[in-house]
Amino acid sequence: MAIVKKTSETRIRAAAKQTIRYIVHRREQGQKITRPLFSWEIGDSRKLSAYQAIDRAPKGSKFLRVAISPDPKREDANRDLNLRELTRETIKELAKRYKGQAVTFFAAIHEGHTDKRHINMLVIVPPGRLTKKEWKHMREAATANAKKQRAELDQGRGIFRQKGSYQAYTTIGKSRFMKRDIFDRGAATRPSVPQCPVCQGELDRHGRLLECTNCELSFSGGRHIGLQFEGAELKLSQGVGGV
Repeated sequence: MAIVKKTSETRIRAAAKQTIRYIVHRREQGQKITRPLFSWEIGDSRKLSAYQAIDRAPKGSKFLRVAISPDPKREDANRDLNLRELTRETIKELAKRYKGQAVTFFAAIHEGHTDKRHINMLVIVPPGRLTKKEWKHMREAATANAKKQRAELDQGRGIFRQKGSYQAYTTIGKSRFMKRDIFDRGAATRPSVPQCPVCQGELDRHGRLLECTNCELSFSGGRHIGLQFEGAELKLSQGVGGV
């Protein structure tokens, strides 16, 4: 599930402008860099536009520093989600709380200094307290968009997932609860649990399927589907005798 959380809140406009400088210029690997800002409009925004929006915000407006992070294993493992789209869909959910009142944000993507890509942003909202339920709705909106993007991207790569879950299906020859290494077609290696042929993680039983506890691939006990590796991508191909 995606993470959506508030890291700070202020009504002080100078502090809000400092947040803009932080998200744009946060140091990365010891070097100061400049990240592009974005908002509702397609394309990049300027710091000056953010400063003007802060100055023009009605009296009593609140300035929230918010972070959004898709799940790095289930949603953004390939670091290919459109984080701008995900951000806009999340803030659309927030805007429903204010029923026609203006909600503005300025955001930047942080990805070079961490293995968990995320968005840091300043959100300008009218007065009023946000409840835990409303933050929950934002997390659900971010997660729904991340899942939608993940499904579309995976289908484009030839990976098909079960509706409502993050499982990719293939079959492995005679791996079904045989308590042996599925890479070893002999009986020399006999671990206590079967292992995933992709990441060598443990496989748990779910009905007639084996599910990897690490990469969440699911396998049946049949044959005739092989795994073909091309670079860093996993593709399904017709084979003989399983993996």
